[in-house]
Amino acid sequence: MSLNFTIDYLQRHEYLTAQRDFTLDILTQLSSGLLALELVQEYVETIFAAGSLGRLEANSMSDADCIVILNQSVGASIQQQLMRDVEKCYDDVGLRRAKSTGIYSHPVQSNELLANAGRGSLNDSPAIYGKRIQTLLDARPVINEAAFQRLQMRVLDWFNPEISTAGLRYEFLLNEIRRYLAAYASWQYFKFDRDEDDGWLLRQAKLGLTRRTTVAALALVIGTINDANKDVEIGHFMPLAPLKRIVSIFELYGEFDLRAEYVECYERANQLLHDTRVRAELIVKSPAALPLRRAELPASFLQLEQDADRLRAMLILFAQRRQVDWPTAWYSGLLA
Repeated sequence: MSLNFTIDYLQRHEYLTAQRDFTLDILTQLSSGLLALELVQEYVETIFAAGSLGRLEANSMSDADCIVILNQSVGASIQQQLMRDVEKCYDDVGLRRAKSTGIYSHPVQSNELLANAGRGSLNDSPAIYGKRIQTLLDARPVINEAAFQRLQMRVLDWFNPEISTAGLRYEFLLNEIRRYLAAYASWQYFKFDRDEDDGWLLRQAKLGLTRRTTVAALALVIGTINDANKDVEIGHFMPLAPLKRIVSIFELYGEFDLRAEYVECYERANQLLHDTRVRAELIVKSPAALPLRRAELPASFLQLEQDADRLRAMLILFAQRRQVDWPTAWYSGLLA
């Protein structure tokens, strides 16, 4: 079953197309720079982008949210030099370095992501857990594409131990991405740090628009591959960015009006979110603590919140219409 016709539809949208072209150009430049590094050639299995780069929605303000996968155990001094070299490449192409406290600042071996002890563990480190889940949510290879594709399939296998009693394929993965989103939203809700580039209102806006869309896209993929009437495998969707996954699935079910409304709303909100004046306002007006006074929230944030609510309503409507097609277990996890 071909899903390639979604490319033409998304290219009708000027702002999304501009973001895509900008991102692909940056990734091409970044790939060339990284492949020229001696330490990358010797010690790196693959490097892949996540976040706005992985979604093909980057701009001049984007962070270099890239995950470095090592091909062998490497000492701390080599790791540090490797990451210094890699971060210099980020500088060279105009990307902001990822925050030193996040999951993108340190490399990891693939076997660390695939350790059986991590399944269902609440003690899995955030750095490992985050890198593993990000491999499936919005990842895009920067160098060594074949190695990345093998890693992504191995992570999918890790998430599919075939233990479902309800006959739902990838039930464990579905539960994990729900857990991820719930935990992420709770963390962000009580995170009031603010600097010149970030603040509470900006993070909440991004959560409602891009983070929820990214997680919802993978959840819809799992529902679709469990539809006995659709001859499609999860691997068909993995190379697609999150928005394209959603568009592909809407088209697969003939939901063309819903597709059009979703993309138009997403594009409008995405453009507003990346307006430099809007971002500056969201940062400056971000609160330092709870409670929030709704009357003091800027109009731009209220518009972004309204768009995020509309996107979520469309996803819920689509899922409701699939109750005849998808296993009950896909829905039951929402109430667990």
